[in-house]
Amino acid sequence: MNLDKKTNIKIGEILRKTRKSLGYTQEDVAEKLDLASRYVSDIERDKTKGSIDTLVKLCNIIILHQHMFYNNT
Repeated sequence: MNLDKKTNIKIGEILRKTRKSLGYTQEDVAEKLDLASRYVSDIERDKTKGSIDTLVKLCNIIILHQHMFYNNT
């Protein structure tokens, strides 16, 4: 299957927008995942895709935060 750049999902862009909407810095996310902030930056800029494990952890941070927010309102 050959997908060009236009049809690929921009996971990094989605993660960046979500991180910012939650009020997290790249440093906050990197600290929670025990990663270098530069690595988080590279994922957000689609310079690297990150491992499946890292992407799952990023998604878990988002889900956990949203769950805590909605349960406290």
